[in-house]
Amino acid sequence: MVTRFPPSARYRITFAKFGEMRWISHRDLLRVWERTLRRAGLELAMSQGFHPKPRMSFPLALALGLESAGEIMEVHLIQHHPSDWVRTQLQSQLPTGIQIQSLEALPARTPKAAAERVRYQMRIPAERAPQALAAIRGLESAPAIVGSEASPGPPRHVTSGLTQLWCDGEIVVFEQQLSESVGVGPRDVLAAIGLADLEASGHCLVRTEICLSAASASPTFSETPGPSGGSHPTNPSCNSQGTTLI
Repeated sequence: MVTRFPPSARYRITFAKFGEMRWISHRDLLRVWERTLRRAGLELAMSQGFHPKPRMSFPLALALGLESAGEIMEVHLIQHHPSDWVRTQLQSQLPTGIQIQSLEALPARTPKAAAERVRYQMRIPAERAPQALAAIRGLESAPAIVGSEASPGPPRHVTSGLTQLWCDGEIVVFEQQLSESVGVGPRDVLAAIGLADLEASGHCLVRTEICLSAASASPTFSETPGPSGGSHPTNPSCNSQGTTLI
C-alpha cells in the first residue's frame, strides 16, 4: 500500500558540522534539528500512523568524530516560506558548530536526496607526507585488505569504490563511490596509507562533500517572492567525476 502524505513544503538544507558538534551522534543531531525547527516557529509536517514523526531525512549519516563541510538534510514543513527567511530563522536558533551553507525549496516531484559519492580530506603533518605518498603509490600494486575485528565482514580491497586518492603537501584527499565501497569506511582508507593514528593526536577527518545522484540533485528553482523577498537558489552541483590517482 502506498502511503500518501498531505501536501507540504519541502526544503533541502546543506550545512557544516564542526567543533564540539562532531561528537554528537546522528540520533542526537536529529533531535538538535527538530528542536531548532520548533524554536524557529516552523511547523513540521509529520508522518502518519500511531507514532507520527517529523518528516526529516538525511541521505547519509556522518560517523562520530568527523567534521563535515557539506551535510545534507531534507525537511517537510506545513507551510511554504521564502528560503532566505527560513534560513535566517533556523540559523538564529542553531547551536555553535552547525552552520547552514545553503537552503532551498524543492519542486514537488524532486526525488529524495540519494548520496552517490563522498569526498573527504585531512590535514596532516608535513613530515608524514612522504610516508603517505609512498603508501598511496603502494596501493597500485598491492591494495590493502579490509577485514578485521575492527572492520568485520568478508575481506575487501580498500580501493573498492575509491575514485580519488592523493596527497598534496599537508592535505590528503579522497573520494569514494558508495555503491562500490560497501564495507570500506573513510577510516579504513586512512589506515591503509598509515595515517590512522592522526585522529588521536588531534587531526580531524572532514567530509567535504556529499555528491547526490543525478536524479536527486536539486534543479535550479526560483521562488515566488514572499514577505521578506524571494530567493533564487541554485543547485550546488557535484558533477565532476573523480579520476583514480592510485
